[in-house]
Formats: sequence, C-alpha cells, structure tokens
Amino acid sequence: MNAISRSYRRTLEILFPIAVVCLIGYANRLGRLPLSELQTIRVEAEHGGDPTSSCAESSLGTHACRHLVAPARAVGAESPDDASCEAMDARSAFRSRVPTGLPNKVLRTALGLDDEFVTEPDYAWLVAVIRPETTDLERRVFQDADDGRWDTLSLPEAAAVAAGVREAGELEWLRRRMEYHVRNASRRIATDASARQRLESVFHYLHREILTGDYRLEATSPLEPLTRGRYNCVSATVWFCTLAQRLGLEVEPLQSPTHAYCRVDCGDQSVIVEATCAEWFDLPGDNPGKSPGDAHLLANAGGGEKGPLISGPRFAGKPDPYGEAARSMSPVALVGTVYYNHGVEAVLRKRFAGAVADNVKALFLDPGNRTARDNLLAALNNWAIAAAGEKDYSAAAQRLRLAMRIDPGYGPLPGNLTQLYARWALHLANTEGQTQATAVVREALQLLPSDGAFDEQRQFLKALPVR
Repeated sequence: MNAISRSYRRTLEILFPIAVVCLIGYANRLGRLPLSELQTIRVEAEHGGDPTSSCAESSLGTHACRHLVAPARAVGAESPDDASCEAMDARSAFRSRVPTGLPNKVLRTALGLDDEFVTEPDYAWLVAVIRPETTDLERRVFQDADDGRWDTLSLPEAAAVAAGVREAGELEWLRRRMEYHVRNASRRIATDASARQRLESVFHYLHREILTGDYRLEATSPLEPLTRGRYNCVSATVWFCTLAQRLGLEVEPLQSPTHAYCRVDCGDQSVIVEATCAEWFDLPGDNPGKSPGDAHLLANAGGGEKGPLISGPRFAGKPDPYGEAARSMSPVALVGTVYYNHGVEAVLRKRFAGAVADNVKALFLDPGNRTARDNLLAALNNWAIAAAGEKDYSAAAQRLRLAMRIDPGYGPLPGNLTQLYARWALHLANTEGQTQATAVVREALQLLPSDGAFDEQRQFLKALPVR
C-alpha cells in the first residue's frame, strides 16, 4: 500500500508541473487573437491549347479565375507621312488601354527603357528585382514595342527573345529561315488566288513545312517548330500570323483565357483559324455554337462525324467561337503571351523573382492581359508567404505592400497582409519591445484601404496585445 502511495506521489510530482505549464499557456492564449494561415494564390493556366493530333479539343481544361477585361485595341500602322507626328499619340494609346496597377515610369525604368531614379521604396525594390532579370536583347524588344507595333524586329524574332534566346546569331538564323519560308509559301500561291485560297494555301504550307512534329504544351518558342517541329497554340499562332500577314492576308490573333488562335478577314467571310489543327480546313462538317469541350473530333467513330469546323459566313464577326471570353490582340500583345507562359512556370517552380519579372514584361507588352496581372499578384503573395515561413517578416511585408498597391482588394491580399503584420508585431513584441511592435501595427493600419470593407482587419490589428 505504501509502495502504491509512493508511486502516486511520484506521478503527481511529474504531472503537476506539466499541468501548470498548460494552464499558463492557455491563459496566454486567452489574451491573444487567433492567427490564421496565410493563403497562397493559385496561378492562372498557361496558354497552350490542348494536345491532340486530331483536333479533339483546342483549349485547356483549366479556366481563369477572373473574366478578362474588354478586348484590347490593336495599334494599327500609320501611313509613312503621319508616322513621325503621331508616334507619341500611338504610344500613349497603347499604354493607356488597361491599367496594370503599376506606374508607367516604374515599368519603363524597370525594363531599362528609361534611367529615371525611382525613389518610392516599394517601386524601387521592384526595379531592383526586374533589372537583373532583363537582358540586352530583351531591352531591344521593349524598345521596338514601345509604339505598339514591331518595327525593327519581326514577330517570330521578338517571340524568340521572350522565350529565352540570348544570342543575336540565333535571331539572324531565325530571320533567314523566316524569309525562306515566306518565299517558298509565296511561290505556291497563284497570282489570281482569292483571299480564301491564299489562306488555305498558307495554312497547309505551315503544317507541311513548319509544324511537322507533335503538339507540346511547353513548345512556346518559335524556334521549336523550326528545330524540332514541335509547337503549342502560341508558337503555331506566331508562325501562322507571320506567314499570313507577309502574304497579304488580314489576320487578327485572338486569345481566350487559356488559348490562342486567329481570325482572318477574307472579304465576305471572317474565318476562324485553329493553327494547331492540321485538318482544320479538311473537316467535312461544322458544329456551330459548340465548344471544344463538348464537340470532340471522333476520328474512329462511325457516321463520318469529324468534329468542329468553326469558319465561314455564319461565324463572321463573332469574337467568341469557343464560348470563352475571347479578346483580340496585336502582334505585340501576342509576344506578351510568351512571357505570361514563362511566368506561370516560374511561379509553380517557386522562382519568384523570375515570375515577377516575366509577368511585368507580359503586362508591358499586353496591358490588357488581366491574367498576367493576377499572376503577378500571385507571385508577390506566394513569395511573401515563403519569406514569412523563414520569419523574414520585413521581406514578406515588402512583397505584400507592392501587391496591395497594385490591387488592394484582390483575393486574400488584405487578409494576408493583416495576418503577416500581426505575426510580425507579436514577434517584435517578444524580441525587441512594444515600441517596434506598435510601429508595425500602425503601418499595417495605414496600408489597409479606408473604406468599410476592411473594418474587420482593422479591428483585428487594433486588438493585438502589443500596445
């Protein structure tokens, strides 16, 4: 019996201190507000189309989280007499189509077009991130695109630089191959051919001589078709637009949230062209109003049904043949899609500096690309979360501050900023003192917009036990 009592006493001696610690911890928790996990932002899907050799589907299954803005207006080429006096107006129109959330001066300085000194700390940090991620060839691209059209570079050359070409010799080789294909395709078109006949001739040449390999989602570079025959919807559209325009056709690139394709004006017809589908003009039937998701090409099915052919008079002027929010693009904006795709991959691989730079470059070339802006915010947000995970709260706050300046009400940004600054303030209260913690809380309150939608976040910050 005494042995049992002694055993109980030893057990109580062990458990009592543990219980005291638990009670103290519980009491401390009562004096603190609960902290939530910071929320990551999912990046939007790449533009590439869906791979099928038989044109089963033409777009990715993943759709963007946000609707695209109104179609961006392509900048037309002025006449030679008017070019010099209207260049500034064209540049202003090109840059003012859709706000990117970043001052134009910051964009130009970050990309090396201007040498103005950026004094505001958040924007100066962005410039410091993008400058090392921008090559001399890229600066040539941005300088050429500054008026909204390609003047000294061709569309494939600019797209190749965006895709990663860093040597001028590669661009020279690309230019020679482009001129070779333009000459060869021209020889196969009769002098009296109609616009529709020229269109089909160019399209068949493209698939017979350039797009000779397989579809690959990652084959965004225009060099891929030339060296390996591989392509996706972006590289295929770049080459189709180049040949078609050089051979006298009026072609307009179109972009849905996850796909790129074309519309060609053939006079009495406005023809939709799916550049990735070699059989596009050989399909015997059409299925108006259906999207690729529910109008599959049934190559092995009976009855001769061969899937969607969306072209011809009944689709004239329709900007949305696939049931998605399509928008027209200029050739300059099409190159922005290459940077956009690179930005998607960079975010997924957690190469955040590259992701921020790629999406800023995409926005400079294509201010109407809302998904590029969303992915820029995702890169900044997720980069901040990575820094906060390492308790580098100052660096995390830098990224979230910039994201909030671009779009203060976007997704989880206000909640993440509130939670990040709360963690930072509590950390400082425990390590450096109440003064520093209070200053951080005050900064967070100033960053939140003043309207009532953010009252909950403000109340949370004011209730923190650091003042």
